[in-house]
Amino acid sequence: MFEKALRAFARRDLKQFPEDENGDVLFQIWKQGADLSGLRAVDFSLIFPTKEQAELMAARLTARDGKVRVSYFDAKACWDLCFTVKMIPSWLTISEMEDWLGEVAATYQGKCDGWGFFSQA
Repeated sequence: MFEKALRAFARRDLKQFPEDENGDVLFQIWKQGADLSGLRAVDFSLIFPTKEQAELMAARLTARDGKVRVSYFDAKACWDLCFTVKMIPSWLTISEMEDWLGEVAATYQGKCDGWGFFSQA
């Protein structure tokens, strides 16, 4: 409890939490007391114009260690692919995965739409 209170006022370590979107999100999660030192399910969202494109990406991801779910995303009128993978959630690991997913998704006219800790996988 005391450590969590100290984190709320902690200075940002720019090596651990660089000044970009991923660093901002991780720093806020860390300040709230989350343990980022162990394996955790991280959900990466990718969006595609068509179901076929999302399913092609899903097929590509099934070779990797993780869970894949494709569903229609009403709010954005597109297809959402959620890729859940267990990893140590550091700025580097999340940024590298997001970059790789973005490159692969682009070959199917898709793009990254964020990440988070949404599932219990």
